[in-house]
Amino acid sequence: MHDAATERYCLAVPNEWASPSFEVDGAIAIPRPAFVRTVTFYDTVDLALARSKAFLARSDDGWLLHVEPLVTKARLVRIHSPHRAKSSVDLVPDEIQRAVTARTLGADLRPVAAADELVRPIDIVTLDGHLLATVLDTTTTVARGDGGATPLRHVTVTTTADTPPDLPRELLHAIEAHEGTRSSPAAMVVQLLGRRATLPGLVPIVPLDEHSDARAAIRAALSGHVRRLIAHDARLRTVTDQVAVHQSRVATRRLRADLKTFRSLLDRDWAEELTDRIHPLADALGAVRDLDVLIERLESSRDALPKSDHDGANGVIDLARYERDLAATALRAALDEPDHVTLLAELASAATTPFTTADATRPAADVLPHLARKRWKQLRTAVHSLDDDATDEALHAVRIDAKQCRYAAQAAARVIGPDAKRFAHAIAAVQQVLGDHHDAVTTEAWIRAHAAHLSGADQFAAGALATIQAQLARASREAFPAVWAEASGSELRTWWK
Repeated sequence: MHDAATERYCLAVPNEWASPSFEVDGAIAIPRPAFVRTVTFYDTVDLALARSKAFLARSDDGWLLHVEPLVTKARLVRIHSPHRAKSSVDLVPDEIQRAVTARTLGADLRPVAAADELVRPIDIVTLDGHLLATVLDTTTTVARGDGGATPLRHVTVTTTADTPPDLPRELLHAIEAHEGTRSSPAAMVVQLLGRRATLPGLVPIVPLDEHSDARAAIRAALSGHVRRLIAHDARLRTVTDQVAVHQSRVATRRLRADLKTFRSLLDRDWAEELTDRIHPLADALGAVRDLDVLIERLESSRDALPKSDHDGANGVIDLARYERDLAATALRAALDEPDHVTLLAELASAATTPFTTADATRPAADVLPHLARKRWKQLRTAVHSLDDDATDEALHAVRIDAKQCRYAAQAAARVIGPDAKRFAHAIAAVQQVLGDHHDAVTTEAWIRAHAAHLSGADQFAAGALATIQAQLARASREAFPAVWAEASGSELRTWWK
């Protein structure tokens, strides 16, 4: 698995490149003997991995899966799996098969190219020999069917947990000063595999401008959410980290919200069926995400307590972490179900060829403001129906309406521009303050529901934590009117008149 304490930087260099001396204060460069290795690249028949910024390579060292981010906030995934037995050398490990499911839709992985690599390692070490970084100068040659070959040379800088903060920049600057240009390992593999690897991936980005029709806007919205799901899938299956869970949950929420917002432009039965299909995945993600939020709030509240109460608060937090582990295990099991691959295929199809009505051929700039206005009216009606003693459930319902309104405005902003973005930003503030209220309420309720399972110092700390959450809920409730007053100003809605 990719180690968060290390980073890798890739630069393309000319085939006749001459390595710099890598003169760095307090360190020296020590070349190691060059070696040759054969690397076999695996992919699907249609090169689904290469077309989605990923590659799988097998060498004498074992298997290496490299998955680059498709969207912002996604993180690099690198899995190295050594050969476990001589008989399994050609069998792709199960952990790798699972990690690429969203990009291959379960298709078979097979050899697609073999390459010879001449590797020239250079260690960057302290004066007493402590390793700080490694520079690999590699020339890769892939044999072509016509007897020709394509040599490519690249330099990879790999840091360690002990690498000084400025060292990578100094090494990269030295390479760039000698004709090196920033690249990525996946981009290098695409060059090696040829033209087919440059074709659009499973869910291409859909460009929009002021002349786009509503169908293009629907495709752009849905494709963005599906790409986000695909981008975070590998980390969901491997480490199930908070970012991957949060971003994937947002993707499912926005998919369902957009299917609802665009309902008048979509085949109703198709949209409703797809929305229902997304629900189980959204619920599994939500179970983990809700506990992540709860743990963050408990940790923040613990820090506000006297030091003498921290051990008791940690007992409460440990209980939440245990539940989180159970929810994460259930999520990974859901992702391994065959139906999940079917869902991903359906979502990819929906993003590229949605079932739209004739009205979707109208200009998006004419249609989307109307849809956002409908969401706004629904939100405004909900807010105006609140009384001074509105229940927590009523405020939560308004939060959901605010979220739907914000999503509709953000979809419109792709073709309308800054005015719609400003409105969406203002509504996001409403969603945030009500979200903080809801999180505080649910955290307090969780604490009180679990207090009976605690004892001694843990139970006392639970009471203190619950009191803090109740105070935070009141503060958010009191802040809501001012936030709403600012977001509901008529000057923010001139773009749909």
